[in-house]
Amino acid sequence: VVNSATVQRALVEARQVITQLETEVNDPQEPSCVAVQPQVSLLQAQVRQIATEMTRQEIRLLVMGAKGSGKTCLIQHLQAAWASQASFKLRFAEAPSFSGATEAGLVAEMTALQQAIAADLILFLVTGDMTESEYQAVQRLSAQKRTVLVFNKQDQYPPAERQTILNQLQMRSMSLLQGGDVVAVAAAPNPLKVRQHQADGTVKEWLEDQAPALDRLTQRLEQILQQESQQLVLASSLTSAVALKSQAKTT
Repeated sequence: VVNSATVQRALVEARQVITQLETEVNDPQEPSCVAVQPQVSLLQAQVRQIATEMTRQEIRLLVMGAKGSGKTCLIQHLQAAWASQASFKLRFAEAPSFSGATEAGLVAEMTALQQAIAADLILFLVTGDMTESEYQAVQRLSAQKRTVLVFNKQDQYPPAERQTILNQLQMRSMSLLQGGDVVAVAAAPNPLKVRQHQADGTVKEWLEDQAPALDRLTQRLEQILQQESQQLVLASSLTSAVALKSQAKTT
């Protein structure tokens, strides 16, 4: 549990490191440090920004997952069908897709994890049982951020198999996520084939579009927002303050 006093203490520690850095930069005996002055100003601005955003009413929601997991489609449907009716103002962002141990995949994953620092709530999408890399990503994220695991494209599996996959996801994430934070959805379900027998014995077939199945996710998100919105914002502020202190030390 994070409160405002905890965040303020972290900001004080960050300011102390930045003040020390500023003293070193302005030391006439170290003229080469002048080039670092813009970085000091940027760090000071970030402290002020974190302090201001501690009380913001907007929730930052980041959608993550591998390529083809349906991130863009899910965001579009959540914005269209739920966000305007949600109890809090929401800002959606989509992290770059990552896929395994390729160089591009590792760069994308690092970028996504950096984006996660600024987010309040993470939606991590999978389209089946988690791969090892997905499990490791959820493990890292859930240690710092409120994370919801979303089994998307469930309509592509037979009903019995859907439930088996959902059970597997719940079991594997039991030590990482809170109960109820593994949900199955279909952001863009495949069209359903309809067959109609005519009176003359002929058969007509056509495809009917299906509405997105997102109710379980939106209900869970609404519950989290109602109960934890302030905690989510403070937790993000604390993460940002700690990261800022580390950045100042590195500088």
